[in-house]
Amino acid sequence: MEARPCGSFSCARTSEERKKLHKCTAIASNETSLKHSRQVFVILLAACALAACGGGGSSSSGSSSSKSAATGQPPAASFFGAVAGPYELQLDASTSTDAEDPLTALFVRWDFDDDGSWDSAWSSDKSIRFVFPSAGSHKVSLQVRDSDGRTDIFRETVWVSNLGNGAVISWGNNFFGQLTYSPTGNGFVQVDGGPSHSLAITNHDTISAWGYDGFGQISQAPTGGGFFQVACGGLHSVALRRDGSLVSWGYNYSGQISLTPTGNDFVQVSAGEFHSVALRADGSLYAWGDDEANQVSSLPMGSDFTQVACGFSHSVALRADGSLYAWGDDGGIGYVLLTPPDQDFIQVSAGEFHSLALKSDGTIVSWGADNHGQVRNTPTRAGFVQIDAGVHHSVALHADGSVVSWGRDDNGQVSQTPIGTGFMQVAAGGFHSIALQR
Repeated sequence: MEARPCGSFSCARTSEERKKLHKCTAIASNETSLKHSRQVFVILLAACALAACGGGGSSSSGSSSSKSAATGQPPAASFFGAVAGPYELQLDASTSTDAEDPLTALFVRWDFDDDGSWDSAWSSDKSIRFVFPSAGSHKVSLQVRDSDGRTDIFRETVWVSNLGNGAVISWGNNFFGQLTYSPTGNGFVQVDGGPSHSLAITNHDTISAWGYDGFGQISQAPTGGGFFQVACGGLHSVALRRDGSLVSWGYNYSGQISLTPTGNDFVQVSAGEFHSVALRADGSLYAWGDDEANQVSSLPMGSDFTQVACGFSHSVALRADGSLYAWGDDGGIGYVLLTPPDQDFIQVSAGEFHSLALKSDGTIVSWGADNHGQVRNTPTRAGFVQIDAGVHHSVALHADGSVVSWGRDDNGQVSQTPIGTGFMQVAAGGFHSIALQR
């Protein structure tokens, strides 16, 4: 189950000088929650950013800065973002500076799809709200201009979510209070579920945890704010902070906690049974924890990944070209070896012994274990916007706001799926599921 990138700016550093000058934290929810043996692309909110200053030219990947050739010191562009609503971000360029003339107003303009054509006119208003056409990653460019005509360009990959504030709805197994201890209120922006515990992010960026606490999954959950994505593993959990750093807690049998990487350049994280994988701002992956099935040592190289999902002892990652890459234990069932070769995927999720992927047309593809109908009962209609795989069941969110579940149903994971619309995110746990409803 994995906790998805709630929403995040993918940040890349340009020069050491700019890093010292700027740091922007970007937030955006994803529609998806990733999870360990049951992942959720959710949604996700993601953050990070940092920044830059330096000579002319632009970075070849991630954020980049391009300066004009005018004499004198050009301004330094940067921006941060926050979720303003479903598919909507509030972008703010107030972190841009003009060291040469700090009292003079800067003018800004935006390109929301990085196609080389500016989508807004020059303006002294540094804040703008924009509704993106779809959830997922979008490249955004900001250009700033000072009073002498010198310019600077800053580029970020932002993660847009279909989420807003919602109430937590849980169904299925309740042996450890996964249902009865669900938090009340409607101020939640992301959820994820493990085998017997659940996590949620509030609209104050704090973490709410409930369910089984045998290894500190609940009592050791970090306090305070600054979080924008959570991921439930088997008996451990991982959270991503706004500043791009990670914190893990719970069971540490294979170093799931003690080997958690440091640094603040992470934009999404997923937790498996005894391992975790995180996505860096530069598109590369980092894995730690149990490596018995090569979940860590077989980690793919490269910097073109946009999402990762952890299953029981395997993982699946989505590349920028829409293709998938899976590694780890295959169990002779095919949840690694039968990974589809298509290149039109926009989201991925990993269950215990099966995996799911969402295509650009909103259809779902499943592969791996099918002993409970995880594959053969996959819905065939189009129009889905988020998926999540649990231990032996899966759940999906449709564009109309309804929820569909399939697979194992011995605890009501399928038959108790809530009806109606207005749902914003779904997450499949071990034998229970969670959703956010407006």
